[in-house]
Amino acid sequence: MKEKSNYNLRSNKDTILGVPRKRSKTLGLGDRVFCVAAPSLWNKLPSKLREAKILGTFKPLLQTYLFKEAFLK
Repeated sequence: MKEKSNYNLRSNKDTILGVPRKRSKTLGLGDRVFCVAAPSLWNKLPSKLREAKILGTFKPLLQTYLFKEAFLK
C-alpha cells in the first residue's frame, strides 16, 4: 500500500486511510482490532463510495455495493 504524503499532491485525493501496524501479538487479535480493520475495509471500498460527500448519498451507494458483493458474486 502506498504511503500518504503530508504534501498537497494530486495522488492524495484517493481518500485512502493509513492502516497502523498490528501491535497486539500477545492477544492474537491482529487484523481484527478496530483501528486496523476499519481503515482496511474503508480502503477496499470503490473510490465512488469513498468520495461521497453526503451521508444521504453514501448510504444507498454502500447498500447497493454490499448487496452486489453478497449476492451477485
